[in-house]
Amino acid sequence: MSEIEFKETLNPIAIVQNRQTVGGPQESEMKRMLALAKQTIKDQTQWVQTKKNAIDHAAKGLDRDFVKLI
Repeated sequence: MSEIEFKETLNPIAIVQNRQTVGGPQESEMKRMLALAKQTIKDQTQWVQTKKNAIDHAAKGLDRDFVKLI
C-alpha cells in the first residue's frame, strides 16, 4: 500500500462514502432515508386530514340531528 492509498483510507469523506450499509451515513442512503421520511410524513398528513374530515362530517350530522330534536 502506498502512502497516498494509506492517507486516503484515513479520509473521513472517503470512509463515509465507501461504507455501503442500510441506514449508513453515505449520501445515497441519506437521500433514500430522507425520501422515505418525506413520504411517511405525506401519508400521515393525508391520514390525519381524512380523519379530521370524518370528524367534521360526523359533528355536522350530530348538529342536524340535535336541531331536529329541539
